[in-house]
Amino acid sequence: MNSLILFSIFIGLICVTVADLDTARKERVAAAEKCRDELNVSKADYEILYRKELPANEIQSCFLECICNKLGLFKDGKLDYSGFIKSIKVRFGEDQKELSKAEQLYSKCAPEVESASTGSEKCGAAKAMRGCVNNFSRDKHDHRDNSGSNF
Repeated sequence: MNSLILFSIFIGLICVTVADLDTARKERVAAAEKCRDELNVSKADYEILYRKELPANEIQSCFLECICNKLGLFKDGKLDYSGFIKSIKVRFGEDQKELSKAEQLYSKCAPEVESASTGSEKCGAAKAMRGCVNNFSRDKHDHRDNSGSNF
């Protein structure tokens, strides 16, 4: 009987996690569509969402920044800690390894985003964030040990 109860709780947690991921995905899609419409983003510029490269123009940078603002990742031109961690937790739950990586990423990228947001480049915060995430991912990948796992 106890194992049936535990199994039911486990299934319930999985359903909640799947529902959270689905809700988060819908929020990301809605934010992207609103920003696309607000900024008149072309199909070609919209494709920046599916690539890891830096934005190639101001429209792409502003599009990404608009999405970050709508999702609560940016606040007042800065990478917002609570919004950032919330998005990580939706994706990875309470996985301490992923949360630790997120803390490292935040510590590395927050100053770069803030500096870019006060710079002369319009929508530079999103471009700085994309570059920082790419560099962080590359650094993590380059520092794998022989077993193939990160740090």
